[in-house]
Amino acid sequence: QFRRQALTWRIAVTAIAIGVLIQLMWWSQLITCVSFGIYVSTDPDAIVGPAISFRCASPAVVFLGFFVTAFLVPLVEEITNRGYVQTALQKHGATLAVLVSATIFAIFHTLSSWPFAFFAGLLLGVQYWSTRSLWSSFISHATVNGLVQIDLRCLSVFWNPRLENIPILLP
Repeated sequence: QFRRQALTWRIAVTAIAIGVLIQLMWWSQLITCVSFGIYVSTDPDAIVGPAISFRCASPAVVFLGFFVTAFLVPLVEEITNRGYVQTALQKHGATLAVLVSATIFAIFHTLSSWPFAFFAGLLLGVQYWSTRSLWSSFISHATVNGLVQIDLRCLSVFWNPRLENIPILLP
């Protein structure tokens, strides 16, 4: 299902764009939840943030994180969820195949991210269904996970930082 002839520039660029949009949706829901007080700090001295800084870990740590999270994990998850599960259920129709695949995909993510993982699983399932190739869903998944690695390894965000942690003189 990783046929070389199925990988075109159009599919690759579209898949990267979809991956970036999925990550933007994650950030949007995070900002919305903070704005509406769904995600709050339990620190009584915290003020409303965010305070953002950018500093990457060592290159070896960043490379290993990218290799595992942006290559191996999407490869295994796409082969399992789209390649096996969705393909096995395609005889029951596209809707059921994509829904079951997305549900299994979400279950294997952290409980707090189930709704988002389910939605992302739906998008990846529709991509796979429409292209009949794992390239598109794999590239989108790898893009999302690569951006998550940048968030985890290089970006420091304090949504409700303590007063002394704010990088300005007089908050």
